Amino acid sequence: MGIADIKPVDAPDLRPANDRPDEREPDQPILPPGCPVEALGRLGTASFFLDEARQMVRMSTKDWNDVAILSLYGRRAHFLEEHWPRYGKPVKDKDTGREVYPVVGFVYADVKKSMILAASHAGIFDPEGRVRERGAHRSAEGELILHCGDRILLGGLKRINGEGRAPRWVDPGLIDGFVYPTKPSIPKPAAESPSTAPGEKTLAMLKTWNWVRPNIDPFLLLGQLGAMAVAGALPWRPHSWITGSKGTGKSTLNGEHGLIAAMFGDGVIRTADATEAGIRQMTKLQTLPIMFDEREPSEQGTTSDPVIKLARLASSGSKIHRGSQDHNAAEFAAQTCFLFSSILIPPMLAQDRSRLAFLELKPLKEGSGIRLDMAEWRQVGAMLRRRMVDQWGRFQETLDAYQLALSRVNFDQRGQDQYGTLLACMDLMLFDSAEGLLQERFDPIADDIEPSRVETWANRLRFIVSANAQDDCPDEADAASHLASTFLPSKGGEDPEPVARTIRKAMLISNTQVMNRARARLEAAGMRLVTTTEKPDGEMGARAASGLPNERVYLAIGGRSIQGLAKLFDRTRWAGGVWTQSFGRLPGAIKQVPVKFDGRKDRATLVPIEQICSLDVEEGDTPMAADPAEL
Repeated sequence: MGIADIKPVDAPDLRPANDRPDEREPDQPILPPGCPVEALGRLGTASFFLDEARQMVRMSTKDWNDVAILSLYGRRAHFLEEHWPRYGKPVKDKDTGREVYPVVGFVYADVKKSMILAASHAGIFDPEGRVRERGAHRSAEGELILHCGDRILLGGLKRINGEGRAPRWVDPGLIDGFVYPTKPSIPKPAAESPSTAPGEKTLAMLKTWNWVRPNIDPFLLLGQLGAMAVAGALPWRPHSWITGSKGTGKSTLNGEHGLIAAMFGDGVIRTADATEAGIRQMTKLQTLPIMFDEREPSEQGTTSDPVIKLARLASSGSKIHRGSQDHNAAEFAAQTCFLFSSILIPPMLAQDRSRLAFLELKPLKEGSGIRLDMAEWRQVGAMLRRRMVDQWGRFQETLDAYQLALSRVNFDQRGQDQYGTLLACMDLMLFDSAEGLLQERFDPIADDIEPSRVETWANRLRFIVSANAQDDCPDEADAASHLASTFLPSKGGEDPEPVARTIRKAMLISNTQVMNRARARLEAAGMRLVTTTEKPDGEMGARAASGLPNERVYLAIGGRSIQGLAKLFDRTRWAGGVWTQSFGRLPGAIKQVPVKFDGRKDRATLVPIEQICSLDVEEGDTPMAADPAEL
């Protein structure tokens, strides 16, 4: 083999790993030491910075000019002239007689180049999901981060030996990969760690109102106040609804100048009549609690309140994205607690009711006026916020204990999240440690063993399980109930009557005239009484039910094209043909069966008639066949 046959091989790269061109650090800092502006990175052609006030600023290619740069450096604008000076014409120094070049500004092109390079070296930065504004947040290690606008309090972490670390204040900026920009200041936690006294004082004050459940509601409301203070850091955010008629003291408790307003000040977003979109615009990326005054039922009585839907999303901490005018998706944080109040509670879905604790007030007892020292309660509010920070290190174990106790009395997962969080926050304010949380205690006075804290409260709230079970009906059962009780429109001099009553008439084979008229009325609305048949091709078919004994009778319910049904389900969550999905989930239902309605064939859902109404004659009822005229 000759020398010409040897293939050349590249020499090994013996340079240090960080000496390659794509990994080499700049020879000197892109921005001078002590620069008040911090580069966050770039995304596309836009660069992101923290300005001199620690606000996040986006600089696109069209934004670069002298005024924008001066705004970035703000109160430290002299830094520009010190490090990128622009000199004017020489002038003579009065003392030395020599010519000197005065600094008359800064070199715009050099500043722009340095800043864009600094953003490039910082890497790719996408603000989506990386910006956290005022309110409580949680770090990856579980630390509580309380963003108070102009300062940030970090606390709640434990040392290896289990002792809590002292909370510390830091300036807004970049913390663990997230940007906490400067915003207007909100009330801060107290400077010193308080004892349980502020929580006990607040509970005593809450007990002065005349609650329907005096041994439950004040405690749950205390837990709600604790949850509101750290809402964004909670794994589940509970909501509460205070209700009561005139003279119950709602305004003194929850009004604009009430107790809770004094305790939270500007640390809550308060509104009386905001839309869901308005709340999103107010909250943006904040996790501040939201207080709604007088959220009364609408005149339409609809259960589809967008604000309540937003509260539902906030429970689990969902983020919301909406299109904006610049055709980019705008991000909104739905990670906060809602506190509603009203005289009447509007109708709502079971899934929304399960995310709310309803706290009802009775009229105040005569002569029991409540007086508030607003300055005093502002201080108490600050101490409660500090209390939640100091006790945060034991929140998760406290929550786990209460959830386990609630599960043992048959609370479902959502109930454990809702009431477990309220009870855990209450516990943090009233007790210094987890001692007694799970252990029983001997009471020498009663000469008896008292249950643990979690067991006591699980038994006290046991009644909620049965109450929720009555409200938490499956969607398909609600749809059947709605249809059965909805009145069919009057026609030809007939009186309006509910669908269930018309079905009972349509099964009255002892009176053919009444039966046929009722069946015609059902068919006009998009429903027929049928029994199933099997076609030669094996497909399921349907024919009119005879009403004879032992015949399996179904109510055939048409689809979205049937106008009569569209009117019956108008302004409900089953509108637009959604009713077919719900009825298809009922036990024994058969989907997509061809049925004729007034000569027009449609794909119908066959529902066993007993799922809509009962044909049994109950005690006290007039037998249907005895006197058809009564029907």
